[in-house]
Amino acid sequence: MRLPLSEMAAATGVDFYDEPGPLDSAQGILLDVRNGVFICVGGLGSTNRIGVYARFKSCGDTSALLGALKQNPVMKKMYVVWKAEVTPQTALWSFSKPLGFKNEDFAAATAAFTQTITQFVAPFELSKCERCNNAVQEMVLANGCPMSMCPECLSKTEEENEIQRKHYESGSSKQAKAFVYGLAAALVGGSVVGLAAYLDNDKWGNFHPTFRIGLTILLAFLVVFVVKRSVSRINRVTCVLASVLTAIGRIIGDILAYGMVIGKNQQIPFNTELLGWTAVHVLRLKWNFSPLVFVFDGLIVLAAAELCWVSRPKSAVSFRKYPIPRPF
Repeated sequence: MRLPLSEMAAATGVDFYDEPGPLDSAQGILLDVRNGVFICVGGLGSTNRIGVYARFKSCGDTSALLGALKQNPVMKKMYVVWKAEVTPQTALWSFSKPLGFKNEDFAAATAAFTQTITQFVAPFELSKCERCNNAVQEMVLANGCPMSMCPECLSKTEEENEIQRKHYESGSSKQAKAFVYGLAAALVGGSVVGLAAYLDNDKWGNFHPTFRIGLTILLAFLVVFVVKRSVSRINRVTCVLASVLTAIGRIIGDILAYGMVIGKNQQIPFNTELLGWTAVHVLRLKWNFSPLVFVFDGLIVLAAAELCWVSRPKSAVSFRKYPIPRPF
């Protein structure tokens, strides 16, 4: 979804920044300060939704603020079905871009959003550092989040984050515990996946590839979740372990599923001998059954490692300095 950010900037009177901002917008953000409240506008991540984000010093009654936003008639006029989230320091209003999107209506709705918020929150003193109250002349985007912070607090924050990163990296990873618990999850989850895959076959031999692929995705999430909860530090070995265990679980499920299908179709006993033969030929059986499922299952197994890696705590903070936006 492409947003007319330049036109929206002209309509709302705010400045454009080529930054993802707190919304993780791929198209940049519009950023302004209104009555001591930071206002960010942009695409909401990789979705097709528009996000309007506010950051303030504090809010004593988040429930009252949320209720007031939901009852705002100007915001309702912009889009009837929308979502609002409020925390003690932030508020997020998001909605799908209407077909008849009008910059003037959006500007009015953004103004109504801001006016409603300012009635319930304590604003920032933009000329003072949020941490130490020293004078500041620039705005800082800390991992995209707008802040007022002095150079001394910036340096201190960077040092604190580096200490946290080193502490995390020096901790024990507890790989043995992760293997034991992850293997248990893979065996149990793989068995359930195998049974579900067997039940997916009807009496004519038809099956649903999307359902089979979905089962593998669920298994990967289960294994990664258990492995992640079992270690105190996620490293490359942990991520490889997640992929290996996901593969083990999926192979176990395939052995059970194909064994039960062969036993049923050939009218032979479902026993260890049949399971042993199926285990030896499981990859060939899987390919002959559905090359599509074979390929996607392999990709999901590889993706389990990346899913585990992105679950690491985000200790790094990037700072970008900008002039404080002109008050609206």
